Amino acid sequence: MFNKKTILLVAAVLCLLLAVTAITFSIQPKKQKTLIHHRQKMQSKSTQVQLKSSTPAPMSAANQLHEKRLQAVAAWQKYHQIQKQRQTRMQKDQLSQTKSALQKGASWLNLSLEKRIRKAEKGGNLFPHVGIMSFATGEFNQNSDLTIISSYPGDQATNVPLDTVISVTFSDSLDKYAALDIGLFPQAREVSDPILSNGGKTVSATVALDSNTTYQLIVMEAVTPDSERIEPQIAATFSTGSTIPTGSIYGKITFPFDPTTHWAFAVAFPAEMAGDDGTPYRVSGISFIDSSYSIENLPSGNYLLLAVQDLDGDSEPDLFGFYDADGNGEPDPIFVPEGQAVGSLDFQLPILEVVASYPADGTLNVPTDTTISITFNLPVDYQNENFDLQVVPPPISQGFLSVSPDGRTVYLPVTLEDSTVYQILMMGAETPADPGQTQIEPYLAYFSTGTSFPSATISGTVTFADFTPTAAFAFLLPPGGEGEDDFTNVAEINLADGSYTIVNVPPGTYYPAFWASIPRNEEGVFTEYPDSIEVNEGDAITGIDITMSLGADIALYGHITGSKGVAGVEIEAYNTIEDQEFEGETNFLGYYRMMVSGGFYDIYFYPPWNSRYMEMDTTNINITTDTELNVSLKSGYYIFGMVTDTSGAPIPEVGIEVVDAATEDRVAGGGTNGQGEYRVTVPPGTYNVYFWPWQTRYIAKQVNNVVVNADYDLDITLQAGSLVDGTVTNEDSTPLERVGVIAFEVGTWNVVVGTSTDEDGYYAFGLLPGTYDIFFDPFWNYSEYLSYTASNITVPPDTTIDVVLQRGSSISGRVSDPEDNPVENAHVEAVDTLHN
Repeated sequence: MFNKKTILLVAAVLCLLLAVTAITFSIQPKKQKTLIHHRQKMQSKSTQVQLKSSTPAPMSAANQLHEKRLQAVAAWQKYHQIQKQRQTRMQKDQLSQTKSALQKGASWLNLSLEKRIRKAEKGGNLFPHVGIMSFATGEFNQNSDLTIISSYPGDQATNVPLDTVISVTFSDSLDKYAALDIGLFPQAREVSDPILSNGGKTVSATVALDSNTTYQLIVMEAVTPDSERIEPQIAATFSTGSTIPTGSIYGKITFPFDPTTHWAFAVAFPAEMAGDDGTPYRVSGISFIDSSYSIENLPSGNYLLLAVQDLDGDSEPDLFGFYDADGNGEPDPIFVPEGQAVGSLDFQLPILEVVASYPADGTLNVPTDTTISITFNLPVDYQNENFDLQVVPPPISQGFLSVSPDGRTVYLPVTLEDSTVYQILMMGAETPADPGQTQIEPYLAYFSTGTSFPSATISGTVTFADFTPTAAFAFLLPPGGEGEDDFTNVAEINLADGSYTIVNVPPGTYYPAFWASIPRNEEGVFTEYPDSIEVNEGDAITGIDITMSLGADIALYGHITGSKGVAGVEIEAYNTIEDQEFEGETNFLGYYRMMVSGGFYDIYFYPPWNSRYMEMDTTNINITTDTELNVSLKSGYYIFGMVTDTSGAPIPEVGIEVVDAATEDRVAGGGTNGQGEYRVTVPPGTYNVYFWPWQTRYIAKQVNNVVVNADYDLDITLQAGSLVDGTVTNEDSTPLERVGVIAFEVGTWNVVVGTSTDEDGYYAFGLLPGTYDIFFDPFWNYSEYLSYTASNITVPPDTTIDVVLQRGSSISGRVSDPEDNPVENAHVEAVDTLHN
């Protein structure tokens, strides 16, 4: 019937269905000023590159380290060229398996299938099983004046022609630059380019429908120029046959949060979801009043009843649950007889919560050598990149995270200072299921290795000027603090009124600082209070108020075209002056609009994965007022194929880079999905194609002189070598992230492979039989540490090399040109001439 794998796939489908075509943005403030070190996905994996061999000229021994550094820098530059494409495209895990299992997947009237593929690349599903959805949400203006006037076909219409025009007419003209998302389920056999007409009030497209099939037409988002938004709703249920099914499932769902302010919906899913009979599922919105649901127009059959809820406004479900009357942890099948209503099927969504910690909040006299533990009510995925457990201020040393056999308790061994107040800070916990349950509230707990807590407090109000955060914190920086390792005394900000109170503040001088997270933003928003504050024992300091702003008050807008408007183009605008990045996406007509701050921009355009359009960029654009930027994309040819091992098994997460064969300039990049598939778009030309496996024993491969004047099928087999892996820590056993690890052939200076450590200090790569020098260089993240070389490492066998990097003395100064102008990015090396 079904199993956990089936349910996880259902969950992935739900994740996909929640994604609407919306213009969004994100800002990435400078990393040294973030409260919590949100590691990007690329940084949470071991990143690896391999370069072509070459024979260098002889060099003196005194310059050997310098040459190693130059080679390592070259490897890092190669890595960064493919980092972005790999990050956005290697996660198409459900792509081919969903195509084969669910041939009659959903399509969007607005052709946002292109967006769905883009989402699939980032870990979502591509083709959900046939069906219909609508949902109720407080994210939209419930009192909006924008309404649906009419649709064709009308609601409950039957005998609709197989070739027809689908249309929805609204009460007001729509904003062509804004998000517009209209869905038709199950998918039509063909869909034309949608158009706006009737003064912008009517959206229509010509479709080819299947016979004797019931469809639902859903409006998920529509926006007027005055920002009036429509509530998501089913515009019409109609059939190409003579009747419409009348079965239904109804009941009540208990959600942890009010569904009028945190959208939620229920879905009836065919129990035999992998079947090819085209039986549709139906989705029902949750009532604004009492969380009741009624899922209508169900044909006779067995269904699974599921529900999700979004908590942070990022259009992705944070809670996931299902109807499980017998309590066995699996959804129970519900049989719906022809034309009958089945109810009352009531259930509630579980929520991931912290039930205990050691030390508990307020604990005194904690031993200096102890193990921090956090216990949850459900199993937790502590290896998830979003999981963040910190002790502040930083301990003298700390070990590695581990988990209890039942998966509910996470442990972190630490060595602490005596007579010191500490705080446990934990965020981003999730259950192993996908999408699983997300921890709702950050967990904060004070404890001390001494006999008392300080009594001073600092309080105030934060005003969020132009954004709505999903979480926000106040904390303290000592003079000279950098915001990551030096912050203390974290307090959660009340999002309802912006109030906060920082407690247990020791006497001293501090700079209050504030950090807020927003949807689709890894780094969040940081603001520092302009003045320092002197704190004495027992003080109750009030009125430390601050306003936080994105600073995004300029409109960047335009039209992205190819042979027509191109939907689903992702736009990234990088402010080179402020070190900020904003994101947007074209709607179904190819229009986009995004708010940015003033400054000089490099702007990148990434077409949908399934289109033939090529990436493009434009640089050094000065934006000071509202700016229109129209772009015409060029089409090209595919280089595509599969990457497998010698047994034929697919290899996921292989980075692909295409460079010009003559100049080695990068042309395109991507990555393999869970089935080892890849596809990149290039113009006609001759290329070298690099295949980079990541944190595995597979050996990178290069294919030279690939001549492309049509689509080019390039399947690749990667050979497995000996695995070289290990961890890199400092003298305190603290893992060091993003330490460069470079393998050289002994007797040459050829870089064979390069990688970096992940957040646990772990690295791994594969090597062919031979003898190598393994060079560990912390230049990327830790200038205070000395490099290290493990010499004459012979493989096979598999080899583990754990390295402890030592701190050295620092040399600092200023580099200028003859006119005394500062020189940025100057390469500075120190060579020990005494010891050569």
